[in-house]
Amino acid sequence: MKNKLFSIFTALAMVLGILVSPFTSAHAADEVTNSVTLHKMLIDKDNLDQFPKEAGQEGLDKSIYDGNALKNGYFGANAKDIGGVYFAWAKKDTDGEYYWADKDGNIIGEKKEEADTRVKAEKGKYKDMPENTYGGLTEDNNGFKFNTAKFSGTYKIFEIESKSTYVGENNDSTLTGSKAVPVEITLPLVNEKGVIADAHVYPKNTEDKPTTNKDFSNKFDQTTPNGRDYNTDETEVQGNPEISEKEKKEAWEPKNVGDKVDYTVKTTIPANARYATAYWNDEMTDGLTLDINSVKLAYTGNDNVTLTIDQDYTIKPTSNGGKQGFELEFTPTGLEKINNKPNEGTITITYSATLNENAVVAVPESNDVNFFYGNNPRKGNTPKPNYPDENGNLKVTKTWDDGVWAEGESATFRLVDAQTGKMVTADDLVQGNATKEDFEAYKKEFKSEQKIGYNQEDKTATWKYLDKNKQYKAVEIDMTAGTESSYEVNNKGEIVVVNHKTNNPAPINPTEPKVVTYGAKFVKTNADGTERLADAEFAVKNSEGKFLTGTAADRTAYQAAQDAYLAKIEEYNGKKAEEQTDELKAEIKKLEEARDKAWNATLKDMTQWGDKDNAIKLKSNKQGQFEIAGLAPGKYTLVETKAPEGYVNAEKATLEFEFEVTKDGQKLKNIDFGVKDDKEADNAQQVINKKVTIPQTGGIGSLIFVVAGLAIMTFAYTAYKKSQYQEA
Repeated sequence: MKNKLFSIFTALAMVLGILVSPFTSAHAADEVTNSVTLHKMLIDKDNLDQFPKEAGQEGLDKSIYDGNALKNGYFGANAKDIGGVYFAWAKKDTDGEYYWADKDGNIIGEKKEEADTRVKAEKGKYKDMPENTYGGLTEDNNGFKFNTAKFSGTYKIFEIESKSTYVGENNDSTLTGSKAVPVEITLPLVNEKGVIADAHVYPKNTEDKPTTNKDFSNKFDQTTPNGRDYNTDETEVQGNPEISEKEKKEAWEPKNVGDKVDYTVKTTIPANARYATAYWNDEMTDGLTLDINSVKLAYTGNDNVTLTIDQDYTIKPTSNGGKQGFELEFTPTGLEKINNKPNEGTITITYSATLNENAVVAVPESNDVNFFYGNNPRKGNTPKPNYPDENGNLKVTKTWDDGVWAEGESATFRLVDAQTGKMVTADDLVQGNATKEDFEAYKKEFKSEQKIGYNQEDKTATWKYLDKNKQYKAVEIDMTAGTESSYEVNNKGEIVVVNHKTNNPAPINPTEPKVVTYGAKFVKTNADGTERLADAEFAVKNSEGKFLTGTAADRTAYQAAQDAYLAKIEEYNGKKAEEQTDELKAEIKKLEEARDKAWNATLKDMTQWGDKDNAIKLKSNKQGQFEIAGLAPGKYTLVETKAPEGYVNAEKATLEFEFEVTKDGQKLKNIDFGVKDDKEADNAQQVINKKVTIPQTGGIGSLIFVVAGLAIMTFAYTAYKKSQYQEA
């Protein structure tokens, strides 16, 4: 009687212990467990902490688990039976080790010395798992039903993360904390009623996703420890003009050319993460130069975690030899250190870049970071900026890593201004050398987003009439779950995108901060503005009394662009009013932009400040034009160092003209820089000189006074002598 009661108690204990593993069995003659359906349960973090439960306890819905199917409510109101999780079987041998098992429940490989199929690792990383290992992928609300009629003995069912496809409802999450993984079970499985013919088991997980945010380093403070709003994805900004305008007005950081800009990227890694890949890819526009030696990483959140470069993570240069981008990637050793931690961890990456001579006035420069992560090896990278070709065209070619487009597959690309982050619209197009008819026709059919796909002969998307002086990005949007894209730039006007099959979530692309520089344009005129004056020279002084200095620059290309620009202005100004067409104005505008780009290329190291003797001289041309670029907002002074011929001598008079640069550009604009008398297009500040009206000390006028004085003195002396003679 005692033995019978003991047997009943043992069976009951086995049933009630199923939730927490391992599973056991009492063998019954000719009785088998025909199937084991494995369900992957996704439950809330708080509810997960309540499992495994003690033997005999009921679920959260008061039901009791006995090895048969459960309702989701057993694990809480928000529990879900999820698909996309892969499980594989291994059998325990007489040596106590587990070996991968085939579909009949037998160890793969009869002689271990010839085919060692032991399970080499756990937690989703398994080496040398044979292809014929028995496994399957769960389905939503159905799990995966394994045929176990031939199984006998003790087994473990391992979760194989590298074969899993689950990425959350929004393609942005991975499974983190888990219970009853791997599942240990002995077949056939019994409860107090006997052998369970069709068993159900329920390993459990919660899900979580990291956060990534990027901002200027000085923005991470006690008030805003996360910097910018890390809940805003860059793709939202690109597709939303209102957000883009908000970014433009509120978040552009004004800088001088030559200034260093410090950035911080902060990423949180959830507790109990199990990543097989984690890397950051940052790509900058042309106006920023990365200091790749400044890239540093720090980790906080869990004690006794020390990360070492080249051992736990690597830093590699990408675009332009590392001047425009880098990639920081965790090694398997580093991943092991940040995975499966009890607390959330924070990875902080800091680095700096310099605003360089390619920065264009009032056009922001940005660097786009993406954080790639997941339970599978890496595949993709960050969209890379590129210039259009000489005709203003930009073409994107899309391929797959296996070279094949499957039926029904498609890809949609959005064209984005790489510097402003805004989606390009028809209003941003540039006519260039095209006829007005062709240009206007293309504008009407222009699409910011283009879709290509399986049934198209040409797997490319092309945009025309783009600004050749700007950089653009073609960003793949609405990507098919289970794919990643890698971007390569080969030549101007060409971007190649390769899609790869992957089970990782979509990368995190936070909104990036932007820096911008400004400048000012001037026109030197006579007092009433009717004449533009050449050959005046100026120095720029800041509010601290220091002068703008710098190194000598090669302005050959600038001079050629300037000459072409001036020739077109002369042509315009020489025409009658009815001949001064909008088309001619557009040509002038185009040449002015080309001239500005050539000027910007000479700005390297210009924004140094020192003594007047070393000041850079700005000289007005025959249209009276001169300008300065690469300045941050502030108040400055033009100090005239040489006057035009026939005007007040700057060496003998103090001629200073105040000007101000604001976040909207130059504050005072009262004359058109290019076309005369076009008041609707005022974009420069007038600088007035007065003609000589009285002799100036030290000039030819002094000589006239000296000669006249001598004549008067001579006349007076002669008259005096004559008077004396007469008196005598």
